Amino acid sequence: MHNIGHQKDIIIREIEYLLFENHIISESQEHKYDSNNLICITSTGIVLLDLLRNIDYLATVAEDTYFRVNERAQSIADNISGKGEVTPMSKRASLENSIQLIDYLKDYKSKHWFTPEIVIRSIDNKIETTLKECSDLINKARENDSYLIQIDELLREYPIGSEHEGVIVSIQNYGIIVQIGLNASGLAHISKFNEENKIEDFEVGEYVDVKILKIDEDKKKVTLQIINGTQHFV
Repeated sequence: MHNIGHQKDIIIREIEYLLFENHIISESQEHKYDSNNLICITSTGIVLLDLLRNIDYLATVAEDTYFRVNERAQSIADNISGKGEVTPMSKRASLENSIQLIDYLKDYKSKHWFTPEIVIRSIDNKIETTLKECSDLINKARENDSYLIQIDELLREYPIGSEHEGVIVSIQNYGIIVQIGLNASGLAHISKFNEENKIEDFEVGEYVDVKILKIDEDKKKVTLQIINGTQHFV
């Protein structure tokens, strides 16, 4: 690895960390690196390699990765905090963060990885294969997950901030439930009504204009703002 630009002391540091965490083991079974001892991967190390094919694990790694590209780090931070376009802790958030990580690693390898010597070409090929497998896994999850497909359709039809006509289907003591189209309904909660307006002002079956404020992707719940002429009920 020294031949492709990694400093020897950093390589030793990482090996000793893996030894300490029991992801690899040396002949002496000590945590200190010794170039005279052979090293092999342990069962826990194999488990970690298998986790590379787990999207939730990749998303977690993305949260703790130092990125040279600030835009990727900011995108992941926004997804975690709820400032992004996806719901925090949702499947889509895990997918988006995983994509950011894998795409970054592929781009970093392409720009900064030196041409490997013959003795380590197999390692280079293994890394290339692993990154491709991770990328394929994420793409397959996005394309074949019926739940994610439904969420994508919901977000496309009812993007955040868009306005639609709906019909009041239920009036509860906690708010008004409005059906919008055939595939979505949402709640305008009483806690965010203006003081001038009361639930009693509305009736079941009444048509109202609504604005999409938020969509909970895990529960497929829509938060609405009711717009009545020039008056707004948040």
